[in-house]
Amino acid sequence: MDDIIDILDSIIWSYEIKQRDSFLKATDAYKAELKGVYEAFVEDYLRDLENVPENERHEYIAAALLLFGQQMKERQRLGVMRAFTMGLAGEPASPQSLVELSKHIASQEKYVDESLLPYLEGYFIEHLDEEDYKEGLLKRAARVGLYAGAFWAAISAAQYWISQDNRKVTWLTQRDQKVCPDCLELSKGDWTAATLPTTPAMGDTRCLSNCRCLLIWEGILEIWPYQGG
Repeated sequence: MDDIIDILDSIIWSYEIKQRDSFLKATDAYKAELKGVYEAFVEDYLRDLENVPENERHEYIAAALLLFGQQMKERQRLGVMRAFTMGLAGEPASPQSLVELSKHIASQEKYVDESLLPYLEGYFIEHLDEEDYKEGLLKRAARVGLYAGAFWAAISAAQYWISQDNRKVTWLTQRDQKVCPDCLELSKGDWTAATLPTTPAMGDTRCLSNCRCLLIWEGILEIWPYQGG
């Protein structure tokens, strides 16, 4: 019996690793997607900037970034909805989960308006006359890429948003030196949907949106290797 349990544990652990790897690849692809949107915007911005009179450049920057903000938010909506579907793992969305998804998307759009765009506008204006202006602008893609955390958060929260109060869940860390103290503590808990205080990448742990922990929900994986009578 112990051998069967060991085999089952090995199968489940292997599945969890493969599942997280697929989620990581999807999150990294989304991060590259966001950075690509920004980099394409910078190229268009710099090309058009050459024809803008110097006394109108600040207004042009504001208008151009407003357009980028709309592009960013459109891509976020599509990406986060894609992540939500992945996180459901084939289970149907509930009306409440769709409400929570809408709130999550709205919160990300608020960050774009209130944090990302003001930051970029300040940088675009402050460094306008520098020789390495383009290089500096393109380096800001790293800041844009941080918004990929919303993708991982939606994957992690999808099951939480549809779960019953007594559904059991395990907080799975990457088991490496990068795990923050908050996530390490959460991984030790015996949680249900009702008692779980947060979900990965929602910004409530010290690793913030950089979190790559995974929630393993009871009932998602039903594998039993023994098929005999």
